[in-house]
Amino acid sequence: MKKHPPYHLRVNKAVDRFLLIEALRRLSGLIDLSKYTYYGFGGPFLEDCRLLHEYFPELSLVSIENDNETYKRQLFHRFCTDIAIKNIAFRDFLRDLKSDGKEILWLDYTDMSWERVREFLDLLDIANKGTIVKVTVRADRRDNPYNRNTTHKDIHNKVEKFRSKITEEFGAVCPAVILDDDLRPGNLPVLFQKMFQIAAEKALPAGTHCVFQPLDSVHYTDGTMMLSITGIVWPLSEVQLLKDRLATWRFANVSWARPRRIDVPILSLKERLFLEKH
Repeated sequence: MKKHPPYHLRVNKAVDRFLLIEALRRLSGLIDLSKYTYYGFGGPFLEDCRLLHEYFPELSLVSIENDNETYKRQLFHRFCTDIAIKNIAFRDFLRDLKSDGKEILWLDYTDMSWERVREFLDLLDIANKGTIVKVTVRADRRDNPYNRNTTHKDIHNKVEKFRSKITEEFGAVCPAVILDDDLRPGNLPVLFQKMFQIAAEKALPAGTHCVFQPLDSVHYTDGTMMLSITGIVWPLSEVQLLKDRLATWRFANVSWARPRRIDVPILSLKERLFLEKH
């Protein structure tokens, strides 16, 4: 059986879900959510689908799951007949997706690899105006020498090898210069966000007249460091209108600035219910 993170203990992840809810609220008036379909990797408990259905019951919902055992658990936890649960790999699903700009997709990964960036690129390649994409990746590396008790004497060589490995793995989406500080665990979310920014610019060059406009970006630790970026495919000529709509949202990140840190303590059920009201 596929192992899953302890979703009920991932309080920072819960905040990330609510940021998506708030971003969609802020976009009301610019997009008609009643015509949208949400596609996500619901996990065994379909938590993201459940939350979106609560706040936006007009949304159509689709959960994509490749693992057979998790798929069975999703069927058990299915909370309404309107949600479609597809037992399919995302890359296969993406191959058949016909975008009309009325999609919300959460690429909720538990790792970070070139394959994840490739899927993000492939998605933007077929996306149309109005497509909303949230991508979450692991912003940590087990092979990072800064994670280990490495003496000052040999740290330089190990960091150099690590930098070469990152550059080779992510190729064309790597920044031209990767400093030693960029590779430290606390700064990896910034480096990985830069990779997704470069990927978005390559997928939607100036000639397409659309950009992947970021709405928010955060990083948090629920056992391991995660990076989460939300954005929308939007006409370049209308970007300022979008930014104006988000101007009063304190959690907005519309300029690819450093991702905001989420750091919430373990909450009781009573505390979570109280905070959810806000």
